[in-house]
Amino acid sequence: MTAPVLGDWFYIGPFDNTGGVGFDTIYPPEKQTALDQAYEGKGGRLVRWKRSEIFMDGRVNDLKPLFDDTQNTVAYLYRTIYCPDDMERVLSLGSDDTISAK
Repeated sequence: MTAPVLGDWFYIGPFDNTGGVGFDTIYPPEKQTALDQAYEGKGGRLVRWKRSEIFMDGRVNDLKPLFDDTQNTVAYLYRTIYCPDDMERVLSLGSDDTISAK
């Protein structure tokens, strides 16, 4: 059995979550995953997907160093995992606020 190939982590944000609006708002990264696109983020600022150089597997990873505005924000993460063979694996994700997957 061939081991999975783990792609790079990418992130984008911040998007607005003032008053909890981000929980019900479908921001562009939820409509399509286009790593070459830029979107209007929180405060009208243009945000782009960026490759993360700080995320490490098997450890807690903090998003705060990635953004200058971390209050009332939404951020998205993306990673490709290629499995050449059918297999069962454990995937563990967590957040101190909320997390959802598509």
